[in-house]
Amino acid sequence: MDIKNKPTALDDDAEIYQRREEESSSKTEREKLAELSFKGKVQYLWDYYALKAFFVLVGVGLLVSLLVFMLRPKPDRVADITILDSPWYPQAVQDYSDILLKHLELDKEANEVLISDGLRFGGGSDLMAVTTHMAGGDLDILIGTREAIVQYSENGALVPLDTLPADILALIPEEDRISSDKIEDEGLRDYAFNLKGTAFAKYVDPKGMVPTDMYLGVCRNTRPERSDNIAAIVRIMITGK
Repeated sequence: MDIKNKPTALDDDAEIYQRREEESSSKTEREKLAELSFKGKVQYLWDYYALKAFFVLVGVGLLVSLLVFMLRPKPDRVADITILDSPWYPQAVQDYSDILLKHLELDKEANEVLISDGLRFGGGSDLMAVTTHMAGGDLDILIGTREAIVQYSENGALVPLDTLPADILALIPEEDRISSDKIEDEGLRDYAFNLKGTAFAKYVDPKGMVPTDMYLGVCRNTRPERSDNIAAIVRIMITGK
């Protein structure tokens, strides 16, 4: 009987034969590795595992960075300022946060003044964002064109200027103020003032080429614990100190 040509009960591609071929191949690789010199083994392992190790290290690094970001203490929000239709130099506006913290003598690693200057007056989503922040007491100072500030003052969103400390009120010329008598039981009061000529306007627009008058008002729902810092910030924005 011809044993070599005797039919088998399994096909040539049966799993049992595949496993034996894999084991044989694996064994051959181990034998090849054993025959290599030390330098050859190092090169072999580097070629085979370096890329895998790189991706593992990148993954671990990203995970650690994410955990550090999520678990680190968040800075204390000193003030939240929104500028509608900002005409000023964007980088100077953002850098002004550090100026305020320096004058307030607060560590910028543990504290922050958030200045949002990418919002537009009349934009649906922007209007919703501003209104939501105001209602939640998260918006402290609103800056915008006369049209925008008049609307917010007449809707009761801003506090009267005479609630600010007397020394700050004395710095604001009466002709630069926005007045309204639309708020019930408050009579005719001033609610905002023109930033033209203030230290803030000069800083964020150092070339002096922006003709748009921008007005500042303090939000009515600002959190009580921020009130002292808000008053100090308004003073700094007017005088630069």
